[in-house]
Amino acid sequence: MTNIVKLLKTNISKYRSSWLIVILLFIGFFISSFYKCNRSFYNNRKANDTKPVCTMDKYARYGNTALQVAIPIIMQDKIGIIQSIYVGISTTILTHGFKHFYNAIHLEDSIRPNQKKSNMPSGHSSMASCAMTFVCRRYGIKYIVIMLPITMITMLCRFELNCHTISACIAGLIIGVICGYCFSSKKSSQL
Repeated sequence: MTNIVKLLKTNISKYRSSWLIVILLFIGFFISSFYKCNRSFYNNRKANDTKPVCTMDKYARYGNTALQVAIPIIMQDKIGIIQSIYVGISTTILTHGFKHFYNAIHLEDSIRPNQKKSNMPSGHSSMASCAMTFVCRRYGIKYIVIMLPITMITMLCRFELNCHTISACIAGLIIGVICGYCFSSKKSSQL
């Protein structure tokens, strides 16, 4: 627990000016979360459950998570491994915590287009984006070339399969970016 607090304090003091970005992300998250969706659009829409979409949703979405786990291990970055765990756990807690909170107060829009509960936010989008943010922040922006398309494909597949609304996918993306930003730091060359 003290390591988490220490990491947050380090990030806050080092990047005080860029915390404006986190605040703006939270604002974007709440706007997308409470944006009134057009229920009839989603109810009348047929899921695109073609083989490519299902294959991408079933397999490709794990690409970012695999990179989030593999890169710190391959680079023997002990701090990166710990930060990766912090990012993953914090994203899961924030995503599921908000799903239960949102479902209790905003029932109409919290139902997924496929009539299952807990639409908002998309857990798949949040996990893909937290992995992307962690890797790009810790090991360099060059990984965005691989990871951003996987994140976008994950979000698109969740929408195409009628599992989430567009705003739920965007809210998931923002949660992942916030957690990845707050619980990771750039790898220094001395490590």
